[in-house]
Amino acid sequence: MKNQRLTIIVVATLGAMGFTSGGCTADVHDNNPDIHDNNADVDVDVDAELNFDVDSDVDDVEPGQAVSVTMETEGVVLVDANSKPAEADAPKAAHFEIYLDSTSSAPIAVTAQASASVTIPKDTKEGDHKLICQLRKHDGDTLKTQEVSIKVAASASVGVGVAGASGMMM
Repeated sequence: MKNQRLTIIVVATLGAMGFTSGGCTADVHDNNPDIHDNNADVDVDVDAELNFDVDSDVDDVEPGQAVSVTMETEGVVLVDANSKPAEADAPKAAHFEIYLDSTSSAPIAVTAQASASVTIPKDTKEGDHKLICQLRKHDGDTLKTQEVSIKVAASASVGVGVAGASGMMM
């Protein structure tokens, strides 16, 4: 009788703890937080600086002409826009995008170099314009923007033809 009572107490205690006699299962709780979630987005606040300058004459730029620009930056790791940054550099990976007049159009240059040669599009109209440099993270966020004013001059075109018998160009 004592053995039966002990068996009933043990079975009842094990049942209360989540154990069952048929399948021998146990309810185990992992109270440790999972700190190795590689799918978690990490939002790193990047304190970046940007200095953008045109090294060429900005008052007489012709359409189709290349102008030299320099960019200085701090607080980021420059990585080509088409390259995947190293894992350690990813939160601060950035590159430069240079636009003419508006950032809503496609950039006229994209680089991770501190200097570049930027060609003014041939269809640029005469007048005042601006080159806009954006320091952008690889996720697309804009960190800093600076503008430099330029003046595009009318491009000179020379026509070449063959003179006819009357002396008129044909």
